Amino acid sequence: MGDKRIPGPVCLTLGCTPGADPGTSSRSASPVPGPIGVPSDLLPPLAADLGTVAIDQLALGMELTYEGFGFLLDVYGPKQAGGGKPVAKAWDTRINNMGRARNSYSRQHLIGASPALGLLAQWFAGNDPMKAKLLEHYRHGRGANRTLRIAELKLMRTYIDLFETAAYSPSLQQPIVRAMKGEVVSVDAEVRGQNDALGNFPIHLQGTLKLASGTPVGGQDADAYFRKYFPVETDPALVFEGTMVWSDDWDFDSKMEEFVVARVQGKSSGRKADANLQVAAVAVLVDGVPFKALSEPVKVVQYSGHWPEY
Repeated sequence: MGDKRIPGPVCLTLGCTPGADPGTSSRSASPVPGPIGVPSDLLPPLAADLGTVAIDQLALGMELTYEGFGFLLDVYGPKQAGGGKPVAKAWDTRINNMGRARNSYSRQHLIGASPALGLLAQWFAGNDPMKAKLLEHYRHGRGANRTLRIAELKLMRTYIDLFETAAYSPSLQQPIVRAMKGEVVSVDAEVRGQNDALGNFPIHLQGTLKLASGTPVGGQDADAYFRKYFPVETDPALVFEGTMVWSDDWDFDSKMEEFVVARVQGKSSGRKADANLQVAAVAVLVDGVPFKALSEPVKVVQYSGHWPEY
């Protein structure tokens, strides 16, 4: 017998053939009608996925609430029950736990639990173009490594001084002493740099350190942002020539305790209090997955007393 179904309002709206099932062509003639364009045999998995998302969202909310109350107990609870901890220490522990819970959720669900809080992410990035790029990768890259190109390295206002051995380049103390005696020293070492997008990050150096000859490159004011600093001079002057690779585990780990300890000791911290608060807000409220940022090998030259050129 022929199909004698009466054309309904859906057919009239879509302009389909009277009597035809409007979803048939896209459902591969599924025998059970379902939403237009969605095969009916996919409905149970889709429902299961939505159920999983809802359950995971509930679990995430419970975890964040638990850690929030846990912070209050850590600080204000009785000492015999584990309370009375320093605020900064308890803050780091609970914020990092919250961040890991949100990261775990984000690994499972690309849509994220709070897409409206993308505005918070934009606030965190501010006007820093590399912060914005890296934050976008944090939110949508699902943990894949991120290669930093030379143009992106130049885009970041970065403090690097290979001859500042007190804090940033202690691994070069002995090579510098040997080079000042006239030795050409092979260098394969790790130093540190600092900028807003990567924080305090490691730099892997390979090259040679030797007495300088000729005219140095660069200048004293390589970046106005660092005019309050002065590159370290040596006597006699030295030069490093080689390559560098920047790397950073781009996550939102709280370091409030490190900041407080540094202040007590009269030292400066790489991440100030306001920056720690920004980090905490993103870690707790913005969905994303930590990733490894690794630069391509970049040629670098630095004369002592001058900023590096790369």
